[in-house]
Amino acid sequence: TTANADGTLDIFGTGDEGASLVLVGTSFSDSSINNFAGFLSEFTGIETTNYSITGGNQFGAMTSYVTSREFAEHRPTFLIWENPIYNSLAQFGPLPMDELIVAAGPPCDIDTGAAVDADVLSADFQAGTLKPVDSFLFDHGGEGARIATVTLSGADGLSRTVRIERSDRLRATGRFYLRLEPFWRPDLTRVSVSFDRPFTETSSLTLCPQLKGDAS
Repeated sequence: TTANADGTLDIFGTGDEGASLVLVGTSFSDSSINNFAGFLSEFTGIETTNYSITGGNQFGAMTSYVTSREFAEHRPTFLIWENPIYNSLAQFGPLPMDELIVAAGPPCDIDTGAAVDADVLSADFQAGTLKPVDSFLFDHGGEGARIATVTLSGADGLSRTVRIERSDRLRATGRFYLRLEPFWRPDLTRVSVSFDRPFTETSSLTLCPQLKGDAS
């Protein structure tokens, strides 16, 4: 925030620094009649980019934008998420919100030594190396992929499969995030992924830095 000459407080504190504002939301924000983006631009003095999606449920626009390469490389100064109060963020379990939290965190750029074998990209770990707080980014390497099938395998030979999917109304960013905690097992030794289209030269499976909680 910055103080104005008249003593009022500018909560944006942007001045001429070129702040950016992105709006994501439902059909309410996507509607030109409601003009949410227009009013935000008018009253903040910042040009608003509107990525809202009609028919994408409560997570559609947010997931499409936050998992995009655009967000990863050029994060906006302000991100406004419009979500009607009647939409429960717990409707689809923990995965959608977990994915947003990881995607909004530090870059997932820790190399895992993952290698492609046939139609599977896999990374191997010593038992006990991974922790419940660990998360992964599965990046197809280009837009278009809508499904990532993740397999978590243990030293005992047992495995569990998790399917992360983008519906037709969502942007197919080709980037999928998964936090291990809901599927945790202490003997986890392999993480694998396949997509609904062939791998590219830049397909990757990387580990994310562990997120630090609020110390307060």
